[in-house]
Amino acid sequence: MKKLPGALALALCCLSLSAQANVVDGDFESGGLTGWSSLGDVAATDSSFGAGPVAGTYQALLTTANAADTADGYNFSGNDAVLNVPLETFLQISAGSLAAIEGSGLAQSFIANAGDVLSFDWNFLTDLSANTGFDDFAFFVLDGTLFPLASTFSSLQASGSIFNYETGFASFSQTLAGGAHTLGFGVADAGDNLAVSGLLVDNVALSPAGIPAPGAFGLLFAGFAALVANRKTAR
Repeated sequence: MKKLPGALALALCCLSLSAQANVVDGDFESGGLTGWSSLGDVAATDSSFGAGPVAGTYQALLTTANAADTADGYNFSGNDAVLNVPLETFLQISAGSLAAIEGSGLAQSFIANAGDVLSFDWNFLTDLSANTGFDDFAFFVLDGTLFPLASTFSSLQASGSIFNYETGFASFSQTLAGGAHTLGFGVADAGDNLAVSGLLVDNVALSPAGIPAPGAFGLLFAGFAALVANRKTAR
């Protein structure tokens, strides 16, 4: 099948970010990326991946893999990671926000009622040990503001996946104002484009005020404060 030219494909991805009444397929149990727009190497994976999912059968995986990594089995979607400039455009963040070479992104827009709670679970994975000088990183974007999740300088543990290390799953939740919102996820390759890093995302949900957010975790953020990264899942 022929691929669309890069600029056209990017434009179509951005156009698809029209707001839904709620988060669509936030647990990725469609086995794909229904309701989401993606750019780069993004795919749904199951437990055969070796890490997660925290609930259900599927989760989303984003990686920094390019064509040079396919022999190692890192390219899950058949699409290469993209350069930082188109990734910034896709995630609707300002130019220069990503000090990176390449990466992948996942995004969806939705409509929330005042007081609704947005929540998700995440796990950063990498082949780089800490303090290598190449600070690959994972992040999310909420309404145009970028928040870090973790990096190769975070506290890492051995991973049961194809990656060498991971943070382990942690959770985020945030009370939202009413109206349209856009949520994006990204993982980026900094310093070089040889070693691969990834981000697992699961249980993206919008819960009415007063109803506990779904998922196995309950780590809260008050306002748009700096993220608390790398908290291990309490099982």
